Amino acid sequence: MGSARMRGGVSLPLAFEGFSRPFEALPLPSRLTLPLIQDEGGVLEPRVKKNETVRAGQIIAENPRPHMAALHAPAAGKVVEIVSSFRDLRGRAVPAVVIEPDGTPAQAEAPAADADPVSSAAARGLVDFDRRTPPLAGKLNDALGRGIETLIVNALDQEPFLFSRGRLLQEEGEAVRRGIKSLRALLSPGKTVLVVESRVAAVRDAAKAAAGEAAYVFPLANRYPQAAPRMIARAVLGAEIPYTAGVTVADFGGLIVDVEAAAALGREGPLTERFLTVSDGRGRRHNVRVALGTPIGEILEHVGIITPAAGGKIIAGGPMSGLAAADPGLPVTKETAGVFVQGPSEVIRPADAVCIKCGLCVEKCPMRLMPFLIAGFSEKCRFDDAERHDLFACIECGCCAYLCPVGIPLLQFIRFGKQQILARRNAA
Repeated sequence: MGSARMRGGVSLPLAFEGFSRPFEALPLPSRLTLPLIQDEGGVLEPRVKKNETVRAGQIIAENPRPHMAALHAPAAGKVVEIVSSFRDLRGRAVPAVVIEPDGTPAQAEAPAADADPVSSAAARGLVDFDRRTPPLAGKLNDALGRGIETLIVNALDQEPFLFSRGRLLQEEGEAVRRGIKSLRALLSPGKTVLVVESRVAAVRDAAKAAAGEAAYVFPLANRYPQAAPRMIARAVLGAEIPYTAGVTVADFGGLIVDVEAAAALGREGPLTERFLTVSDGRGRRHNVRVALGTPIGEILEHVGIITPAAGGKIIAGGPMSGLAAADPGLPVTKETAGVFVQGPSEVIRPADAVCIKCGLCVEKCPMRLMPFLIAGFSEKCRFDDAERHDLFACIECGCCAYLCPVGIPLLQFIRFGKQQILARRNAA
């Protein structure tokens, strides 16, 4: 097993106190808005109608394709609206189901006793919680028959100032243990590895308890973006995963599942909530447990972080690679990894600057790309040139933009290039 230090990336301060803050369960809002795109499986089809009464955990939308993830009502109540065109975090016009909770206590619905992990994951709406959010059932089904030698459960938080994975190990260790047991029974890997933050003793101890004798605890200093799947594969498998269409970690005998997905698999009932870290640039950190569909603004109000004035930002995800939320009314979805708030004075405005060819972005790029070049081609709408220089190999960690001495928004240009190429392909 490899353990080499990650090449590139950035070392950022670790706010140790974030791992010691218990999850606080937030009360239900007056309305839950549930967009019908919650993962990479595409648009779901509603299974409820306006004015229909639903129970907590009831399926409200499904994907007709196999091994996808269903969507469930986070609370009992009434479907007050089915919106045909709701603008989600990415600006996409997607359908959405709006539920008005009635206060009826939720009761977990246990999966069928004979349900295998793949069927259970699909029926319960489980996804792999990362920058990409593939349906967990599809990921597991793809791994079957591949001869998975190493199952990797990743408990490294994917962004600075997010602590939910490390905290989850401490509070939900038994669910993690059961989830690992289910995954091992399904895949029969030769070894199982639980990757954790090496610098937090409480997290390491919780990992050892959750792993037991079934898994090897693999401590890593979380140099950003160490938690990205390809970085994890380098460290644990000693493998360099080429960014070629269709090539995955599974082709090298590994499967990476994040710890929240493992915990969700180890619990009973459908996925109707998320474990998040909410923080700001002033050092306030809160770990929360929140129903899907809850407006981000109501979470901020509950934890006492003021919605920023004009010029500030609410970032869904983390400060390095998250997406700015245009409206605090946007809801938490399965894709929401955290919330980070910047006041107007903390936001760095993109400069109308020219690249000085310092090479810092190249030196620190963990994927060994030339960010200045592919971002420059994207900015000039030379998308074919950007793609020829491995635009799609970029994992969008944001290190290049963070380090750029003249303030060029390299990550945003790279995302723009990808969006334009994909839009062109879809239109063809």
